[in-house]
Amino acid sequence: MTMAEFYTERREAERFPLMMTAAVAMNGGNMGAVIFDISEGGAKIQLTETPLDPAKDLGIRVTLVVPKYGKLDGEVAWIDEEYFGLKFDDGQSAELTFTLNGLTGN
Repeated sequence: MTMAEFYTERREAERFPLMMTAAVAMNGGNMGAVIFDISEGGAKIQLTETPLDPAKDLGIRVTLVVPKYGKLDGEVAWIDEEYFGLKFDDGQSAELTFTLNGLTGN
């Protein structure tokens, strides 16, 4: 079982599929990214540049910058060959509700 499959099985919040460009702020810079899906608890993201390294990037703090909707802070929860999972910090409920409503059209 891959880490992505492990976390998929543990999800509590509904995921909404997206194909939206964004940026990930980490290590003092911004990297281009695509959000593949998002929920109240996190997001599945692919970097458009250098992928993350599971040996050194698992658990690092990053900020997902979503155009027109703001920023969401979190921690890298899993990394596979193409994607990584971002677990959003607790306490961002207002920002997450606004972002999800805007992104998913609810």
